[in-house]
Amino acid sequence: MDWCKSAVPILWKQPFMLTDVTKPSDKIINVYSKFLSDDVRAMLMIQGLKLPDYLLPTYYDTDVEMNDSDCNSSSYNNIHSTKNRFNNSLFYYPCFLRKFKYETFILCLEQWYTEVLEPLQIIDETNFNLKNTSTNNTLRTRFARPNYHHTSSFNISIPSASNDTVSKTSQYRAEEKQKIKAAWCPTLSIEFFKIFLAAGIKLDLLDLQFQQCYSTKNVDHLRVIPMLPNARASLSNLVEFMPKGVDDETYEQYYSKICRKIKTLKLQDLNTGNLGAISLISSQFSLEHIVISNYSSYMAGNAIHKILAALESQAPYMKSVEIRNSFIQDNHIPSKEFCWPELEELRIVNNDQNLVKMPLGVGPFPKLKKIFISQQFIPVDLEQLLKNTLKQDDGTYNFNDADNVNNVNSVNKESNDGSECVYESSLTHINLNIQIHSVELSTILRTIATHCSQNLLHFDSTIDFHSIPLLFTLLQSCQKLESLSIWNPFFNQYTEDDYRMLVSYFPKTLKKFVISTMYKDISYGSLKILLKEMSVKLDVLGLGSCKKLDHRSVEIIGECAKENSRNMPRKIIFNQNNFEFWCLELEDKFLELQTMANTIKKLDRLYKKFFKQPTIQKHSHIGLELACKTF
Repeated sequence: MDWCKSAVPILWKQPFMLTDVTKPSDKIINVYSKFLSDDVRAMLMIQGLKLPDYLLPTYYDTDVEMNDSDCNSSSYNNIHSTKNRFNNSLFYYPCFLRKFKYETFILCLEQWYTEVLEPLQIIDETNFNLKNTSTNNTLRTRFARPNYHHTSSFNISIPSASNDTVSKTSQYRAEEKQKIKAAWCPTLSIEFFKIFLAAGIKLDLLDLQFQQCYSTKNVDHLRVIPMLPNARASLSNLVEFMPKGVDDETYEQYYSKICRKIKTLKLQDLNTGNLGAISLISSQFSLEHIVISNYSSYMAGNAIHKILAALESQAPYMKSVEIRNSFIQDNHIPSKEFCWPELEELRIVNNDQNLVKMPLGVGPFPKLKKIFISQQFIPVDLEQLLKNTLKQDDGTYNFNDADNVNNVNSVNKESNDGSECVYESSLTHINLNIQIHSVELSTILRTIATHCSQNLLHFDSTIDFHSIPLLFTLLQSCQKLESLSIWNPFFNQYTEDDYRMLVSYFPKTLKKFVISTMYKDISYGSLKILLKEMSVKLDVLGLGSCKKLDHRSVEIIGECAKENSRNMPRKIIFNQNNFEFWCLELEDKFLELQTMANTIKKLDRLYKKFFKQPTIQKHSHIGLELACKTF
């Protein structure tokens, strides 16, 4: 039992974070439903919701006026069987909750309603006659609509049907059941959330964002969460917060005053430029990570500048910033110098209006390790930002002094006292996904090769036909590079000489190489050069984005494996769609490779520790791959 006392609380700390949203389960909600108070159960029944026997109140208050249809329910005839029911459980599961994800929770709740409650709900069909009622007549069905403050009712009209429209009537009936469920689930969700608050939970994470359920107009009930009893105590230690929009006053008046210890803040669907986002940012003691996404309102285009200005108040603590799918009128953003001493990651992704300038300015960024930019054009001040990631080897920062930055053309510099001083960039990951050809790309590659290659481990970038010579220069200076991905979205194809030069410049530390093309795939000759002349042992060679590779490519792999077995990649990834027209021959081709591998093993014992035996594996998420196992 000791292990149970330790394990159960851990398992119930984040039940809605571990559940798959594609397969919601009603079992979690069924456990929590046992902790609904008798008063809540009675209130739900008064409002017209039918409950199963095991959820009926343990008492029957005759002073409470029940709905006539509810009082006639057969469940009340069996009330004596539930009077002595008591929630006797070894664990009080609600009190363990630490991470709450609303999307999974509401999907599980809807599933529970469908499985448990919906079969009990009765639609009054007294005046409904399929044989004698025309399709133009309607049935008035009365049921109580859930409300947070008082009880009210309304009517739903269900079109009746004649004999030849029974199926259509069934469809209408199903639609009305769906409407009833949509009306009840918000109220039920708040009642369940009250269970957690009453249990004295101390939430670490609150995620109110969702993709698969409910639209923005159906989330008004979420506004009451910070106003509920015990909400302040339960939310005061929140570390991660993902609100669904911050346009209503609850964020400015409640969350920004209750939640002051947030480390990670993800803002989504900012539409009106309300001060809620600014209040949330400014009120934190030490905000470290922020994501701003789906800021799409043109009317609120200037409001994001106020948010970015609010971020400057958190600059001493910020470690990562991501701006995704946001409309930013950045023509008003100056290329200002503002130090972000702790920032380690900066991501600019898929913005509606391509950023002409970097939203956080050009730095300095003395600790910036990862930069990710995905848009059509290169920001005009990106070069200056890259230079402002330099720092001296003694730990002091280069604060973008003009004499320093503009004259740093080599790694080693000589200081005034004659001692040698080294300027190194802090960058380890650079990802530049540029969709439109730009002459600035060559300039950026030259800057990276000159200033940012000392500690670079991962480089992923668009490389057009004209800038590939600069890639060779960059590889020469990258002595620690482990992963290289190049993307050619343009019409000019890399030549065989380009691949020959590329392979010759691979650093010895390289473990992964991925090539992606859009219009011009790698040719058979280039593939042969790539595999035959490779001088480093790759863990992964990614060709999954090359669409025109076929069975001839597998033959080339076999040929190159015989000639360069020592340096053949351990794993080669293909796209499964390339082989759909000759799948019967596929197994034979790979069996030949396996036989060849066994033969090489017998003939050359010297390489048995280095050569990997090819086997076939299929994975839906990466297509068809030639994988390997160590002998």
